[in-house]
Amino acid sequence: MLDLTPIIALAREQDGIVSNAQAADLGLTPSARRNAIERRGWRRPFYGILFVPEASKDVDRSRARAAAMRFSEGVVSQRSAARFWGLEGLPRRHHSEPVFVTLPRTSGCRQPPGVALTWQALAPDDVVNVDGILVTTPARTLQDLARTESREVAVCVAESAVRKALITPEELAALPAPVSPSPWLLVDPLAQTPIETLVRLPLVDAEIGPLVSQYEVTTSSGITLAAIDLALPLYRIGLEADGREGHDDDKAFVWDRRRDVLVAEDGWIIIRFSWQDALRPAYVLQTVNRAIDRVRRQDALGR
Repeated sequence: MLDLTPIIALAREQDGIVSNAQAADLGLTPSARRNAIERRGWRRPFYGILFVPEASKDVDRSRARAAAMRFSEGVVSQRSAARFWGLEGLPRRHHSEPVFVTLPRTSGCRQPPGVALTWQALAPDDVVNVDGILVTTPARTLQDLARTESREVAVCVAESAVRKALITPEELAALPAPVSPSPWLLVDPLAQTPIETLVRLPLVDAEIGPLVSQYEVTTSSGITLAAIDLALPLYRIGLEADGREGHDDDKAFVWDRRRDVLVAEDGWIIIRFSWQDALRPAYVLQTVNRAIDRVRRQDALGR
């Protein structure tokens, strides 16, 4: 039986990817390759390329590496580049999502299955070589996503790029926007998660504010509590965005609820939105407007 250890070791150095030629040099015959695919779950993302799952730490990086091997002049771009950079705010990757690759206009390559090719002349400053993988820079990736994705996705990934220090707020503000109005105008450098952004945007559209991200509440007893995700201080309304997975830490979950009680005792209204809620902007807006109306009625009665 063929010892696959050298092939797996090479794949581990290449983000879980080896070419058929590399594997053949290490003794992998066509029949052994078919056996590895059928029995070990190895896959063929593109013609002449093998994906070795046990040698991969990051599937999105593996997909980018496979594209780099398949297309020597190709640049990983658009949604695939955003995933390569680890940007948050994209839709969950479906198993049928292609790898997005940009080729020079002079390339005569046809579009194979599993790839979304575009032909475009990219400026040298728009491309960076990361360990042998050509990928669009974070700045160029954001510009592409502003053109190809929804406004909400464009804002979320831009904020993620700022959080990861892949681009500064100043650089982002100066970045040309391929659409109008510019999504960069909606970026909040203080936003911590995409769900916070999805809750914030419909309120911005409705001109409800002022909105303050990561707002620290100091109670009447002088206690400063952990920051609220998004606050309307004028109305003493706090908005908490509970992400897709919720809290992994039970202590954090318990403390958040205790904080809710403390700020409520100090006259604040806390509204919690789930990921599913955040995907319904009309619901978010309606819920916050009802809370504002409640505060206004209470204020009127108090006077």
